[in-house]
Amino acid sequence: MRPTAAACTYICLALVIGIPIVAGRVAAEELRYGRLDSYCPFTCDISKDGQYGLVVDIFKAVTAMNGMTYRDVEVPSNRKYIALDADVSNVTTVWSTNRKAISSVVLAKEAIVASRWATATKNDADFTFRKLDDLDRVRLIASSTLDHSQEFAGYLATGTESNRVIILHGMDIENRALQMLLLGRGYAFLASMIPLGYAVKKLDFSNRVTITHSPYFPTAYVYPGFSKNNPKAQQYADMMTNGIRELRKTGRLAKILAAYGVADWSAGK
Repeated sequence: MRPTAAACTYICLALVIGIPIVAGRVAAEELRYGRLDSYCPFTCDISKDGQYGLVVDIFKAVTAMNGMTYRDVEVPSNRKYIALDADVSNVTTVWSTNRKAISSVVLAKEAIVASRWATATKNDADFTFRKLDDLDRVRLIASSTLDHSQEFAGYLATGTESNRVIILHGMDIENRALQMLLLGRGYAFLASMIPLGYAVKKLDFSNRVTITHSPYFPTAYVYPGFSKNNPKAQQYADMMTNGIRELRKTGRLAKILAAYGVADWSAGK
């Protein structure tokens, strides 16, 4: 019997993202998070950090409340939406700064995390990123795994070509970027403020590095997103919305966040 066109598509997508085809053969009521590289305290490496990360902890709490199981599915950062549409994973995290991505998925109405953007510089630097022109005099270090606005993504692309921008890939990006700053290989490192502060504290660089909020970017809210190809997408989105609200109401959300030194973002929204 020949495979159907849909089956061929699924197999091809699974091969492209490098995940075994058996990853899709799971119980119907299992939440599978298309997890990217560690980005602590959002997502952490339990073997190194002793914690799973606040995003994972929230996913686990909500699924447990609804009688579902939870599992991580590792996917490359540039394939997370392919994995989602192929049903290798069935939930991902979508940054509010990425309008194109937001329009392509079914979103929960409650954010799972929020963070302002910031730059790290040496303590003797005087720099605030308010507009693109501010970057003309600096060499910027940025991460490949973050969802930026289309305008800024375009700037990163042209800056990489002219060597004004260094894009880091892979693991431990915050650690590597901060080391590069101190060695003079870049002037400013752009990152989400919460993971940036977490890395500076962990490395004990507080006396060597300054973190400055970047007003160029609005606060980034990160939402659970589900594939429009998934017939249960709206059901799962509603489950996450109601679950996060319940965690907040009962105080469990505050406890999860406090374990990572993070405050609830709802008051400032």
